[in-house]
Amino acid sequence: MTTHRIANSAAATERYAYLRQASLSADGSRVTFSCGGDIWICDGQGGDARRMTAHEDYDAAPIFSPDDRLLAFASRRTGGENIYLMALNSREVPQRLTYHHYAAPPACWSPDGQWIYFTSGYDGISGAIYKIHVDGGTPVRIYGDPMAQHFFPAVSPDGKWLAFNNNGNRWWRNGKSVAEHSDIWLMRNQPDGGGHQRLNQYRGRNLKPMWSPDSSQLYYISDRSDGVENIWRMPLKGDRRAEALTDFRDGRVLRPAISADGKWIVFERHFQLWLLEVDSRQAHPLEIRLQVDEKENSRYHYATAAGIDEFQLSPDGKKVGFVVRGNVYADIASKDRRGPNSFTVTGEPSRESQLCWSADSKHLFYLSDRTGDNQIFHYDFVKRRETQLTDSAIQKYQPKVSPDDKWLSYIRNNSEIWLMNSETREERAFVTGQIFLELPYGADYTWSPDSQWIAFASWDQNFFCNIHVQHIDENAPRQISF
Repeated sequence: MTTHRIANSAAATERYAYLRQASLSADGSRVTFSCGGDIWICDGQGGDARRMTAHEDYDAAPIFSPDDRLLAFASRRTGGENIYLMALNSREVPQRLTYHHYAAPPACWSPDGQWIYFTSGYDGISGAIYKIHVDGGTPVRIYGDPMAQHFFPAVSPDGKWLAFNNNGNRWWRNGKSVAEHSDIWLMRNQPDGGGHQRLNQYRGRNLKPMWSPDSSQLYYISDRSDGVENIWRMPLKGDRRAEALTDFRDGRVLRPAISADGKWIVFERHFQLWLLEVDSRQAHPLEIRLQVDEKENSRYHYATAAGIDEFQLSPDGKKVGFVVRGNVYADIASKDRRGPNSFTVTGEPSRESQLCWSADSKHLFYLSDRTGDNQIFHYDFVKRRETQLTDSAIQKYQPKVSPDDKWLSYIRNNSEIWLMNSETREERAFVTGQIFLELPYGADYTWSPDSQWIAFASWDQNFFCNIHVQHIDENAPRQISF
């Protein structure tokens, strides 16, 4: 098969740095975060950021040690997502602490700076809590349950207690789910220490516990206020009545982290880093500048002789249309492998499929899900212009053009075949009340050579499959096989 060259651009017209997974130094004077697979650090109030790692693999989830001398972070540079340690005032390369194929990003430090806590699938338990010494060695299992998941562990500043999330709705799920509410629990900070207490009574999202400096209060994310995530504070003594520190009415609050002195909380919102002053309850986005060249090319060329999902020869035999990586391309049918690149019909990040040529070989029809639902699009090779032909949210597939180019047909909602006039773009239901099953399970239809009939296979209520035909001027099909 001829090798075709295709291009895929990952560069957008306007590009914004996505700063995420931030944490603060003990006094909030510095903030570290991940961006573009590297670790960065800058002043706690924003400004110019300095890149701390520049590895070709992915680095993320940095957290300051209690004395602010070290950064623990997760990296995929040796497989999995293991924990590494990096000295902030040293030229030494980061040191690896964990050795496992399960992801194990660091969650928090012990108050004395000797241990790093994390959750992982060590021992075959999904989401058990572990700690590992800064000098390395075998991780110590703190708590795990084969029937539950635990994440976001946080050690109290007095070292006595461990707060964590149990099961429920993880951060990437937006909106309420009663069956997947997230609970915050306490236990003694020792292996299988017991003393378990569930802190929240709200059956919704309660995530990412953070401690006050005197170990008397917990800060966390909750969506108990009209389903919108905000930062809340709960005392651990008395009636434990929680109060909101932020009052956002929309958007999401993600991955907060508190400074050791309890004065500042950094978090993600609207794809930016925000800073909350706890006492004043004032929050604002951080203005952080990154001066850096890209580590990877934003444009790639792929040469492929395989991986072609669809391949359609035009009726005149001179052109081919095909789909690779969800995009539509066209080329000359007789081109040898030394020719120029194939012509890119679509370059959207959406998925295109089910190609169909017009009878005059000047137009290509296909499905695209770029609007959220499968819609039929048409590309005119003479005008070099794409047009969207349908806009309903109803399922549709199998676009086909009649041999005389007067009609575009397609299956709609698994029960109808619709016709669209090629000139006026007017649509009408043609075949109705049928049971079609999508390919590759056998459902299909075809035009007669004179463009006067459509033949199709459909199932009856007993799931017997038979062939039917319907004339272009008729309103009901005729069954011709029994």
